[in-house]
Amino acid sequence: MKKPIHFFILCSFILVLSIPALAWEARVVHVADGDTITVEPAKGGDRIKIRLHGIDAPETRQPYGQAAKGFVNDVALYQIADVRVTPQSKDRYGRVIAVIALPDGTILQELLLEAGLAWVYPQYCKGSRPSGNHLIG
Repeated sequence: MKKPIHFFILCSFILVLSIPALAWEARVVHVADGDTITVEPAKGGDRIKIRLHGIDAPETRQPYGQAAKGFVNDVALYQIADVRVTPQSKDRYGRVIAVIALPDGTILQELLLEAGLAWVYPQYCKGSRPSGNHLIG
């Protein structure tokens, strides 16, 4: 009788490992710079600092840093977004690494790339491959 239970647990574990990303809805509540935001889960809970997957943007004190931050403020602040956590999950600063899909389905990272305010950053592309201005999962 224990064998079916062990088989079920093993199958469940394999299924969970095969899911490419964890996703949830959250409201963007703060923009630190062009590649770091803070979200508040729609279902409640603690705020989470997010590092945008696959890109790098100038820091706020660098040239175009304020433009990148302003762009993210304009397109994402207070929006309900789909937060898709990558298999890499956290960076060295403890930020959750995620792809951010805006309500209209556009990907925040791709908008930054298309606007010329960020670049593809291979160190943050684990699990994706860049294709021009797009990150393919």
